[in-house]
Amino acid sequence: KVLTLPIVGMGTASVKYGMELEDAVYEVATLPGVLSGTQEQRQQQIRDLTDELIDASNDAHTAATELASATYDAISAGVAPEDAAYWAERAAMAGKAGRSDASTVINGASSIYNAWGAKASGGLDHILDSMITAQNLGKTTVGELSSQIGQVSGLAPQLSLSMEEVLSSVAALTAGGLSTSSAITGLRGVLSAVIKPTSEAAEMAKELGIAAGLKAKGFTGFLAEIASVTEGDSEKLGKLFGSVEGLNAVMMLGTTAADKYHSILAEMTSASGTLDAAFETR
Repeated sequence: KVLTLPIVGMGTASVKYGMELEDAVYEVATLPGVLSGTQEQRQQQIRDLTDELIDASNDAHTAATELASATYDAISAGVAPEDAAYWAERAAMAGKAGRSDASTVINGASSIYNAWGAKASGGLDHILDSMITAQNLGKTTVGELSSQIGQVSGLAPQLSLSMEEVLSSVAALTAGGLSTSSAITGLRGVLSAVIKPTSEAAEMAKELGIAAGLKAKGFTGFLAEIASVTEGDSEKLGKLFGSVEGLNAVMMLGTTAADKYHSILAEMTSASGTLDAAFETR
């Protein structure tokens, strides 16, 4: 009798968990494009998805119910249904290594993927490897990046800024003492000022002889030119970038954080496998 109650308890918990997983999978199945064919084929597709999530659960050390929720989020964000469970598994692994959870990472990774698309070469794995690299070399986390990257992912591609340049900028700024939130707000301030400069900024750019903008010169060339023509003068930089956050970001990236930015950007080119390594050693 001493052994009976725990066994019964385990059985009850297992049944409850199975029902929760079934509910979560059926919720995914309500999304357009997930199921097709006859009723029998649809039931088989549900069983296949359930098996895939259970296998992914074992590999990612994450509850299958959490993966089902992340799969739902991935499809809702535009990921193809046939790829969504893989996205959930990899996002869960990044969450384990980056102080976050699968759904939060899905939010960040899908924001990046939808903004840069094919230009984020290597797809999901390269995105997550790059985010882990930013975490390793800056003072930020995958969770923080995932929660806030959407603030700049819509602006950066308009100026031909790559995902790697954005993540390297945030990592360098956080390594220099800014919080992730301040770094991303500052970067957003820089990009916004370039896309839609004030009349004062346009006049100052003309006075300084800045002939071409960020898109023409590239981010590295743009920062170097700004640092050169302003000589770090805060008044001139203030007229060019307006907000305190943008001013701080451009001053740091053009001076004290410049070397860090370049070294992190170089590391991004060899980031492959960073996520797997971080997950294994977490």
